[in-house]
Amino acid sequence: MPLPLALVACPILMALTSSALALEPKSYCHDPTTVAQWQKLLSNSPRDPIVIRLYGLRRGLCSMIDDGLVELDQATRIFDREHTRALLERHQEEQERGRELRL
Repeated sequence: MPLPLALVACPILMALTSSALALEPKSYCHDPTTVAQWQKLLSNSPRDPIVIRLYGLRRGLCSMIDDGLVELDQATRIFDREHTRALLERHQEEQERGRELRL
């Protein structure tokens, strides 16, 4: 069963909001709290395709940042775009099941 939208959004938004408000972009790739939140999210929903997709994207982008293949600001924009798509997708799923959006 997929996670409610609020549970998918919460750890993601916490990391992204902090980075968006900072003057200099901050990488959360190796932040222990953020890493633990993502691992918990995946372990709680190992079959949720949205969680799997975002988790994999995050790991891949972090690896590319570490390897110098992509700049942090570009990786953040890519992740933000996919995160927005994921939230819209989950919202649509919940509406199709007749549930109200819970934020």
